[in-house]
Amino acid sequence: MAQDITAGELKEKIDSREDFVLVDVLDEQYYQQSHLPDAINLPLESVDETEAILPDKSARTIV
Repeated sequence: MAQDITAGELKEKIDSREDFVLVDVLDEQYYQQSHLPDAINLPLESVDETEAILPDKSARTIV
């Protein structure tokens, strides 16, 4: 089920070390320059590779 969260809610989840997978859809160049801590890079043009890139298909995922 998709659900929107705010930047503040995401920060709280990161700060509390809540268990989730964080996916950043920035292009590789921008991801290397600036990404959220522990985020997995999955650029939009690579969305077909989601199955191979995401480590746990049952984990809570935030994009």
